[in-house]
Amino acid sequence: MTLTADPRPRAHLQGRNAYAALAACMMAARYAGWSDAQIRAFRLRATSGSVEDVLRACWTEFKAR
Repeated sequence: MTLTADPRPRAHLQGRNAYAALAACMMAARYAGWSDAQIRAFRLRATSGSVEDVLRACWTEFKAR
């Protein structure tokens, strides 16, 4: 996911917000006792696509917890 692909300011804001959400999810995972390997796999899965994929990965992983 690149933040520079779209020159519109809104796209940059969405990207920063998505990375902030990802950081919060990773901190929650650390607090929940996930191993480094689990956190690394989650981060790779979440960042393999677009901004929406980051938010979707955070939502699907933590909504049931």
